[in-house]
Amino acid sequence: TILAFLALLKKILRLPLWLALSNIGINGFDYIMASGGIGPMIGVAQGLCITLRTRSKKVRDLALPSFISQVCGVGEPLMYSILIPLKKPYVINILSGAVGGAVMGALRTKIYLFGGSGIFGFANYVNPTGDLSDLIKALIGTGIGMLFCFIVQWVTYDFEAEKKL
Repeated sequence: TILAFLALLKKILRLPLWLALSNIGINGFDYIMASGGIGPMIGVAQGLCITLRTRSKKVRDLALPSFISQVCGVGEPLMYSILIPLKKPYVINILSGAVGGAVMGALRTKIYLFGGSGIFGFANYVNPTGDLSDLIKALIGTGIGMLFCFIVQWVTYDFEAEKKL
């Protein structure tokens, strides 16, 4: 019974992706997943902030390569080495993504394809007709989310918690 419930839950959680793919196929764009591409760039700001703010050589040795991976859209090194073990940075990451995603939603940012992630993901916001307005909206939303993340992470950084890593 639990396995059947988990299988159903897995299908339900994929619903936004199915709708987004359907929207892109039918309309040529989608609003749902437009704010989903912000995550890796939020991690870039957070990885940079942690690299600059930490006093621990161990944390810096984890954060710097994780930051570089994050630029290319690979978020797992930062997430599993620093964010989840320290807990508060993980919450900051989620809130920052929500702030940036809300800005992108308010600007009605559209995504036109599912392609790269990280810095390469900005190409997903370029209209095939050559219109760059959605790319500009994505840059604004991402920039606000990154700035929010960097500032909150800098101000609330817990030097005591980093000793637990």
